[in-house]
Amino acid sequence: MSAYPNPFNPSTTIAFDLNARAQVSLDVYDVTGRLVRTLINEQLNAGSYTHNFDAQGLPSGAYFARLVTPQVSQTARITLIR
Repeated sequence: MSAYPNPFNPSTTIAFDLNARAQVSLDVYDVTGRLVRTLINEQLNAGSYTHNFDAQGLPSGAYFARLVTPQVSQTARITLIR
């Protein structure tokens, strides 16, 4: 999983690959661990995906994008600069 651009303002694109069909959850958390957005929560087929994260209404700072499937869990730090 990767995010570009990073740091970003006002949005970033999160990219990830799936090796097999799976239930996918892609969430964004603040530094306190509070869930700020759920971007994806659905079954996806194998392949490459991108998802735009628009941080409208969020303050500057560090956030964590977390991708979870039954096979893997990945976290990437993303930084919003206003």
